[in-house]
Amino acid sequence: MASGPGVTVRCGPEVRLACRRFERWLYRGRRPNAVARVLNRAWAAVYALGIAPNHLVTLEVPGRRSGRPISFPLVMAVVDGQRYLVSMLGADVA
Repeated sequence: MASGPGVTVRCGPEVRLACRRFERWLYRGRRPNAVARVLNRAWAAVYALGIAPNHLVTLEVPGRRSGRPISFPLVMAVVDGQRYLVSMLGADVA
Protein backbone atom coordinates (compact mmCIF):
# COMPACT_ATOMS: atom_id res chain seq x y z
CA MET A 1 0.00 0.00 0.00
CA ALA A 2 1.36 3.37 -1.00
CA SER A 3 0.33 6.53 0.78
CA GLY A 4 0.90 10.22 0.58
CA PRO A 5 -0.50 13.36 2.19
CA GLY A 6 -4.21 12.54 2.40
CA VAL A 7 -3.98 9.81 -0.27
CA THR A 8 -3.94 6.06 0.21
CA VAL A 9 -3.57 3.69 -2.74
CA ARG A 10 -3.60 -0.08 -2.46
CA CYS A 11 -1.16 -1.76 -4.83
CA GLY A 12 -1.36 -5.37 -5.90
CA PRO A 13 1.68 -7.68 -5.95
CA GLU A 14 2.17 -7.11 -9.69
CA VAL A 15 2.44 -3.36 -9.21
CA ARG A 16 4.88 -3.73 -6.29
CA LEU A 17 7.03 -6.11 -8.35
CA ALA A 18 7.07 -3.67 -11.26
CA CYS A 19 8.08 -0.82 -8.91
CA ARG A 20 10.94 -2.87 -7.45
CA ARG A 21 12.19 -3.77 -10.93
CA PHE A 22 12.05 -0.12 -11.95
CA GLU A 23 14.00 0.95 -8.84
CA ARG A 24 16.63 -1.73 -9.50
CA TRP A 25 16.92 -0.50 -13.08
CA LEU A 26 17.34 3.11 -11.89
CA TYR A 27 20.23 2.08 -9.59
CA ARG A 28 21.81 -0.79 -11.52
CA GLY A 29 25.32 -1.41 -10.21
CA ARG A 30 24.46 0.70 -7.14
CA ARG A 31 24.91 3.85 -9.24
CA PRO A 32 22.05 6.08 -10.43
CA ASN A 33 21.54 6.13 -14.19
CA ALA A 34 20.65 9.32 -16.09
CA VAL A 35 16.92 8.99 -15.38
CA ALA A 36 17.54 8.48 -11.65
CA ARG A 37 19.81 11.54 -11.53
CA VAL A 38 17.12 13.69 -13.17
CA LEU A 39 14.45 12.35 -10.79
CA ASN A 40 16.71 12.96 -7.77
CA ARG A 41 17.35 16.56 -8.86
CA ALA A 42 13.63 17.13 -9.44
CA TRP A 43 12.72 15.75 -5.99
CA ALA A 44 15.50 17.78 -4.39
CA ALA A 45 14.01 20.93 -5.97
CA VAL A 46 10.53 20.01 -4.72
CA TYR A 47 11.87 19.47 -1.20
CA ALA A 48 13.88 22.71 -1.30
CA LEU A 49 10.79 24.69 -2.31
CA GLY A 50 8.93 23.30 0.69
CA ILE A 51 6.22 21.69 -1.44
CA ALA A 52 6.87 18.19 -0.12
CA PRO A 53 5.75 17.04 3.34
CA ASN A 54 8.12 17.84 6.21
CA HIS A 55 9.19 14.22 6.68
CA LEU A 56 10.79 14.16 3.20
CA VAL A 57 14.28 15.69 3.12
CA THR A 58 17.34 15.74 0.89
CA LEU A 59 20.93 15.17 1.94
CA GLU A 60 23.44 16.94 -0.30
CA VAL A 61 27.10 15.94 -0.11
CA PRO A 62 30.14 16.65 -2.30
CA GLY A 63 31.03 13.84 -4.71
CA ARG A 64 34.05 11.73 -3.78
CA ARG A 65 35.95 12.29 -7.01
CA SER A 66 34.33 15.22 -8.78
CA GLY A 67 33.43 17.35 -5.79
CA ARG A 68 30.07 18.09 -7.45
CA PRO A 69 27.07 18.10 -5.11
CA ILE A 70 25.14 14.82 -5.00
CA SER A 71 21.60 14.75 -3.59
CA PHE A 72 20.07 11.75 -1.81
CA PRO A 73 16.33 11.62 -1.04
CA LEU A 74 15.73 10.69 2.60
CA VAL A 75 12.78 10.25 4.92
CA MET A 76 12.87 11.63 8.44
CA ALA A 77 11.43 9.14 10.93
CA VAL A 78 10.57 10.15 14.48
CA VAL A 79 10.92 7.33 17.04
CA ASP A 80 10.43 8.08 20.74
CA GLY A 81 10.95 11.78 20.09
CA GLN A 82 14.29 11.22 18.30
CA ARG A 83 14.66 12.10 14.62
CA TYR A 84 16.37 9.63 12.28
CA LEU A 85 17.23 9.94 8.59
CA VAL A 86 16.32 6.86 6.57
CA SER A 87 17.51 6.24 3.01
CA MET A 88 14.66 5.66 0.60
CA LEU A 89 17.05 3.67 -1.58
CA GLY A 90 18.33 1.22 1.03
CA ALA A 91 21.45 0.88 3.14
CA ASP A 92 23.85 -0.08 0.32
CA VAL A 93 23.34 2.88 -2.04
CA ALA A 94 25.90 5.43 -0.90
